Amino acid sequence: ALDMRYAVLGERHPDIVNGLHGLGLLHVEMDELGAAQAYLDEAMVMSLELLGSDHTRTASIHHTVGLLRLRQEDAAGAEAAFRRAIEIREDQLGPTHRNTLNARANLAAALLLGGDAEAAAQLAGDAVAAQRSIGLADAALHGAALRTWGMALTELGRLIEAEEALLQAYNLQSAELGPEHPHTQRDVEALI
Repeated sequence: ALDMRYAVLGERHPDIVNGLHGLGLLHVEMDELGAAQAYLDEAMVMSLELLGSDHTRTASIHHTVGLLRLRQEDAAGAEAAFRRAIEIREDQLGPTHRNTLNARANLAAALLLGGDAEAAAQLAGDAVAAQRSIGLADAALHGAALRTWGMALTELGRLIEAEEALLQAYNLQSAELGPEHPHTQRDVEALI
């Protein structure tokens, strides 16, 4: 599809940005981090050039860079990327948009990775509550926020609350995504 976009649209076009970003995200999900980095770097340069630093697509690339940094266990890099995504999304989409809340939950994961379980638990718990308040039914997003919250609570020794959050994540994602899905398996690992 990206090759077709290049052929039809040329080398520099917002739809090319989408294709590069999509491939970058796919490679993050497949743990092919070098390939992900290359696609995301190219997508970011083109997005900044064509769409600007405050565009929602640019925010999405920042968010995916944050996911990449989490996989690389780079807490500071993930935190910076998620904070920038949140800043743009709050301005463009509002503080309670599903994408803004997703970035907040992922920022909590970065804080947890960086050793700040207290801030991570607060932020993830707030994200979970906000997701519920808008009726977010997305198993992947809500389940991931629940998992992060449960993991932060575990680090704080609040094990009963942690187990409750992690079981909610598991039940939601197992029912919607299946027990073998990578998200569901992450819930199992967190529970163990």
